[in-house]
Amino acid sequence: ERDEDGIWNNGLPKAVGLFPYQLEIRDEQVYSSRIALAKLESLGDNLQTNLHFDVWGYNTNKQTTVVIERQGKSYRLYGSSKTKFLSPDSTFSSGITFQKIINDLNDASYQRIQKKLYGQGGFVTQENKILLQIKELEVAIQDLLVAEEKSSKKPTKKQPTYEPEGVSELKEKISELKDELSTIRDDMEPLLETYNETMKLIDYYQQNIGVRMVPFTEKEGIYVYEDSCLFNPKTQEFITPASENKELLNIRLIAIPDDPEGISADEVMLHVSKTDFNSMASPDLQLVLKDGFSSDKSEMKNSFYFSSDDSLKLKKFFKSYQNHSPIVFDVYGQGIGVWQNGKIKKDLKPHELSSYPGISEEDKINSRESFPFSSLRRTQITVKKSHQLLIKIESFTDPVRSNFNTKNNKLSDLQKSGKLTTNDILSAHRSVTMLTEFSEAFLSLAQKEMKKELYEEFYKKYQQSLSESMIFVSSIPVSLKSF
Repeated sequence: ERDEDGIWNNGLPKAVGLFPYQLEIRDEQVYSSRIALAKLESLGDNLQTNLHFDVWGYNTNKQTTVVIERQGKSYRLYGSSKTKFLSPDSTFSSGITFQKIINDLNDASYQRIQKKLYGQGGFVTQENKILLQIKELEVAIQDLLVAEEKSSKKPTKKQPTYEPEGVSELKEKISELKDELSTIRDDMEPLLETYNETMKLIDYYQQNIGVRMVPFTEKEGIYVYEDSCLFNPKTQEFITPASENKELLNIRLIAIPDDPEGISADEVMLHVSKTDFNSMASPDLQLVLKDGFSSDKSEMKNSFYFSSDDSLKLKKFFKSYQNHSPIVFDVYGQGIGVWQNGKIKKDLKPHELSSYPGISEEDKINSRESFPFSSLRRTQITVKKSHQLLIKIESFTDPVRSNFNTKNNKLSDLQKSGKLTTNDILSAHRSVTMLTEFSEAFLSLAQKEMKKELYEEFYKKYQQSLSESMIFVSSIPVSLKSF
């Protein structure tokens, strides 16, 4: 489809077709929901979740707004009038935005009504003033009655059959004030009802557009959120970090109303697809270190090096590399591993063994070297270049309890609190060792294959990203700088 400037949008189908609606009933009438909601779940199982968005029915006069809610936090995506793509960038050349609707509702309606009710000379102010005057007059009447009773020569328990002087006038004044109060309340009641309805509507809008926004930065075309979520505007994909457990993902499509309190609104439709985001599909380089560490040690048995085939792949990689993509380190200490569908993953319900099976020491050594145990002692490196250079390292252990001691204070505290096992910590140290060894060999080869200026930029970016990265130890983030 062509955009308003006549440029072809190859990533979008032509926006024609029948729109499905979410319906709601109000005042015994059926309406289409102005805020449509889709409830999804992340994949869990240590997988990243990829949400792909495709919006139909962009309106150049009204800004399409999509809100993703995750862990009580919100991520807003806004439609561009030119590209017809979503982006966290709220810049919009013209037209109505949902935030403008909220602001207009607050400024033009809510604040105006609030001033009429609570401002100087407002209805509530007048009401309180009259109530105070009535109270003062009632006290004055009571004082006159008490004074009259005290001045009587023959006190009696019966009430006097006449009113003291001045009481009649005060009661008449109270009656006039009550009539005035009734008039004010009659005028105030519909205004107060509108005020409460407007306040509820503003709260409803604010809750749907999100109040806890996640800060983000734009790094060479990719939006990186503070909590490691990503949004790629080119592919229209929102990617959540890998997590062990499934979590609720609320997706809201907000139709911009014609006016803040009106029923009619812009018609817009959103397609959402959820997939396992395999960031390492068709990797540029994949290395597997099988049982490459001594028992309960984080030092490698042999020095790290690239094979001739790996070196050849990397040489081609460096020669074609353009220094414009962010570098991301995805580092994990996975602890005890388990084989699932031909892949090794973190065992979410591990059962640690006190020792390897066997009666004699020889039996235990044989058990340790057997495939069910040795295949789990594994460290993997994957390098993938797409919209970013992603370097993923993860290490696994077998289920036998480790005697490894860490000097990392953060890990030590987490172990004492019962949040980490020694196998979790051992795998973390092995991943960090592998990252150090890999980085040295990787940068050395890059220096040989890249032009000097390009390598210097690449090296600086690599080290900067490395210094800011975390390692996830059984899903707990720990700064790599602490090792």
